[in-house]
Amino acid sequence: MKVIGSAKKFGEFGDLPEETVTFHLKTLAEFLSRSTDNLYIIGYAGRKSERGYAGNTLRKMRTELTAAGVSPRRITAIDGGFREEPLFDFWIVPPGAEPPRPAPTIDRKEIVYPKTPSPKRP
Repeated sequence: MKVIGSAKKFGEFGDLPEETVTFHLKTLAEFLSRSTDNLYIIGYAGRKSERGYAGNTLRKMRTELTAAGVSPRRITAIDGGFREEPLFDFWIVPPGAEPPRPAPTIDRKEIVYPKTPSPKRP
């Protein structure tokens, strides 16, 4: 009987400058190049994030990771809902292991997106 390892949290970060995110993603891609494990990224929008924040950021991260050589089949990106502040969790998951589950701390019904100003008519 083969024993399957469990998912392990690789790290997390909140809203960071784009250059810092790129640096961390390159480091993660290097780690994954020496492994057969899969990557799960769970993204949480903050209470005051704009609509689509987690999904848009997850797409950018996935694009950067695939550009760095990680197979898209090994990356699962999940919109985890909302927390007080934006947060992205990175999990290393061996093939066949139980994947991590999102753990939002704020119910979607409590979120009020900022109003965008209407375009002014001439």
